[in-house]
Amino acid sequence: MKARQIIISLVGIGIIALAMWYSGVLAATERPIPPKAKRATPTVFVQTVKNQNTSITVSASGTLEARDQVDLFSEVQGLFDYSSGSFKPGTYYKKGSILLRVNSDEARATLRSQKS
Repeated sequence: MKARQIIISLVGIGIIALAMWYSGVLAATERPIPPKAKRATPTVFVQTVKNQNTSITVSASGTLEARDQVDLFSEVQGLFDYSSGSFKPGTYYKKGSILLRVNSDEARATLRSQKS
């Protein structure tokens, strides 16, 4: 049994020695360095810039739609009293202007009679 252990140890030492020798051979060999690719010099075109006015014309056809639309409806009963303009498509009103006024005297009288 002792002879077997000696043989296995010698084979193991031989394998290690062979591996060290082969690594030394590989380290000693020179690898060829690949040549670097030459970079091409880019061609640049230069043009002088002058400041000047340029007119822009846009020709287009189509239909226009309002960005915002408002539906008006009455929440009170009464008679029409006053309007600041005609209610036609395309009429423009300023912000905060009174669009129309309703005479609500009859509606108030009815409400008072219902409360009493």
